Amino acid sequence: MRAEKIFPSEPASVPAVRRFVAANLQYLGEAVLDRVRLAVSELATNALLHARTDFVVCAEEDGGSVYVAVTDSGPGTPVPRDPAPDFTSLNGRGLLIVEQLADEWGVDEEGPRKTVWFRMSTA
Repeated sequence: MRAEKIFPSEPASVPAVRRFVAANLQYLGEAVLDRVRLAVSELATNALLHARTDFVVCAEEDGGSVYVAVTDSGPGTPVPRDPAPDFTSLNGRGLLIVEQLADEWGVDEEGPRKTVWFRMSTA
């Protein structure tokens, strides 16, 4: 099953993204959904803070794994940061969280659009 939706660049979109993904993948169970919701929250927050454009969220389960992608048309390429371990900065941990939760993740760029995605096992 594949679900896709456009979200506006506003703070209320982050919890709306979590609800959208959970509603479309609810059959996966809470343990998987908790990880998916956290990872997609980080990607949606990055789109909101850095791209500042509307963004598209795609979620699908395909035989033992779930694929989630956030596509925007903002500038720049997302890269994991190396934040200070003493939390003097509260930013810069989103992609590190996604990296820890997902089996794989990446960035695909096509013209002015970029898609940040992750895949994780549903087992």
